[in-house]
This record gives sequence, structure tokens and C-alpha cells, in this order.
Amino acid sequence: MGRNGETVRNYRRSPLRSKNSIELSMIVCVIAYTIPGISMNPIITIAQDTFF
Repeated sequence: MGRNGETVRNYRRSPLRSKNSIELSMIVCVIAYTIPGISMNPIITIAQDTFF
């Protein structure tokens, strides 16, 4: 009985942890895409001014 309750408790806790890690990885991806975008933006602007 005690062992079964322990399994249920771990099962309840693990979706929360996986959800947090998914949210964390999404935030990391957003930051990873945003930083090159910010640094590339002036380069793109200069290139557009030069070519168009």
C-alpha cells in the first residue's frame, strides 16, 4: 500500500517537472533566436540600404 502511494506521488510530481523543463527549453530557444536576431538586425538594415 505504501509503495503504491509513493508511485502515485512521484507520478503526480513528474508531469509538473517535465512541464517546467519544456517551458524552460522554450524560453532558452526564444532567447537563442532573439539574440542573433538583434545582432543581425543592423547588418540587415545596412545591407538593405546598400542594395535597395
